[in-house]
Amino acid sequence: MNLKSRLILATIGITVIALFIGLMAFAWRNDVSDQEQFSGFLNRPLEIKRAGVIIKKEGRFADYGMDSQEALANFTAEQLLNPGDKLEFYAAKSYYSIHVGTSYYLLGRDTLSSGEVVSFEYFLSDYSPRIWETLAEFLERKEQENILKK
Repeated sequence: MNLKSRLILATIGITVIALFIGLMAFAWRNDVSDQEQFSGFLNRPLEIKRAGVIIKKEGRFADYGMDSQEALANFTAEQLLNPGDKLEFYAAKSYYSIHVGTSYYLLGRDTLSSGEVVSFEYFLSDYSPRIWETLAEFLERKEQENILKK
């Protein structure tokens, strides 16, 4: 194989690798607030039924994130959320990337104990209770979803 052929093959190889890495890093973000599955959570107060925290983090849509209190072990809480507190979400967003698939987030605002008003994101997981659900409510919802799938 001569030098010109090697150079062409190397260029093609580098181009394919660069395209692959570019596709893996590319992500789409969409507003899904008007979709029925999310609109019921928006612009109305939801009562928290499980303890949670608002933490400073680099999120997909906000600089703060809300999680259950179990996450507190890994982060410093900016705001503690207790059962009975109310939260209101104002938007729903989807995030898609080739290596992760589609993830859904609710965006809300809260006032920290410092007085600062911050926007935060809440990841909607299909595999754990939402912060406004008890474990029994979560299990009932999953059972209903499974019945509808059949």
